Amino acid sequence: MEPTGRWGTKKRAGSQSDFLVKLVFDEDLGNSAYLVASRSSKEAVLIDPLRDVNVYLEAARKERLTVTHALDTHLHNDFLSGCREVAARTGAEIGVSAEARESAALRRRRFLGLHCEPVETLK
Repeated sequence: MEPTGRWGTKKRAGSQSDFLVKLVFDEDLGNSAYLVASRSSKEAVLIDPLRDVNVYLEAARKERLTVTHALDTHLHNDFLSGCREVAARTGAEIGVSAEARESAALRRRRFLGLHCEPVETLK
């Protein structure tokens, strides 16, 4: 799996954007991951990385970026996230949606054989 396309930029009229966006698409799994970075701070956020994180970290290294956050936008049972690996290798903070945290708590309760009541949405 290689990063596809070039770094994308969004420009306002008469100015250069501070943001870079790199798409990494895995055709076999149909997964899109994004490396979003600031040109000025050289900090990056990795969104929805697959378990094998080398391609993302290599792209960040080539651009001299520091990955500060790894985000999972939609966790599900058949997706192996690379967020923990990114955090372990870079010190990045992990972020997930409130719905993902709620879903994980319910799965954990079911696995442990605990009675499951609806959980209040985490905010």
